[in-house]
Amino acid sequence: MTTQAPPSNLLPLNPEQLARLQAATTDFTPTQLAWVSGYFWGVLNQQSGAAVAAPAPAAEVPTITLISASQTGNARRVAEALRDDLLAAKLNVKLVNAGDYKFKQIAAEKLLVVVTSTQGEGEPPEEAVALHKFLFSKKAPKLDGTAFAVFGLGDTSYEFFCQSGKDFDNKLAELGAERLLDRVDADVEYQAAAAEWRARVVEALKARAPVAAPAQLATSGAVNDIHTSPYTKEAPLTATLSVNQKITGRNSEKDVRHIEIDLGDSGLRYQPGDALGVWYQNDPQLVKELVELLWLKGDEPGDR
Repeated sequence: MTTQAPPSNLLPLNPEQLARLQAATTDFTPTQLAWVSGYFWGVLNQQSGAAVAAPAPAAEVPTITLISASQTGNARRVAEALRDDLLAAKLNVKLVNAGDYKFKQIAAEKLLVVVTSTQGEGEPPEEAVALHKFLFSKKAPKLDGTAFAVFGLGDTSYEFFCQSGKDFDNKLAELGAERLLDRVDADVEYQAAAAEWRARVVEALKARAPVAAPAQLATSGAVNDIHTSPYTKEAPLTATLSVNQKITGRNSEKDVRHIEIDLGDSGLRYQPGDALGVWYQNDPQLVKELVELLWLKGDEPGDR
């Protein structure tokens, strides 16, 4: 139902208020409109003759800035999970990719959390290189008013294990920021360590930041660009091998194959640079034949 509004100069509502009212009632039935009219009339009568105290200005709720510095997506997933934990605790949080972060504003941060992976020879992820360089430059400001926490992801088989996380943690402290928690360095199987760290971060931040009203909860456009999958190593997607074609010559010593995996209606989408983990299952019949050929029982311990 549409109604032609009278001239705006005759209305007690400004154009924005009128637009919101029209949008809220556009699909109401006549009965519903009548009920709403009576409801507002009752509210008006309850307030009639009573002094309505002006609402006190809301206390400023500090925003928790959560920076995700990811190369393959693991750090991003940890940051997103922490973001969800903080929102569930009604804390005001803004998640941003390191590459989108305006690092010159870092001196204004009160509560800062960094989740970072490490690549190459102890280097930060590509999206965090600019932030890393800035913090280690002479332009880096003092951070006396900042409290921070760092979670690093890495691989203990590499010499510079979690070096990027160590760099951020040490430099932030050197610039005067206060550690909320000791840094955590997580190995390839990071999930348990991340879950424990996230719980500790939430408790530490709840003690620092008041709970925000729903209208005060921050959102960040950068978060909308982050796509995650419900499938993990612990809960993988079961897929079908649809194509397994040898692409090297018949007499070649190498066996290189073109593989296609049917993802069905899983909704998974891959882009260049994404990592794919495959946990395969051997054919039980082939395993049985091999065990018999080698005169084994099938329960012998072996190397993985």
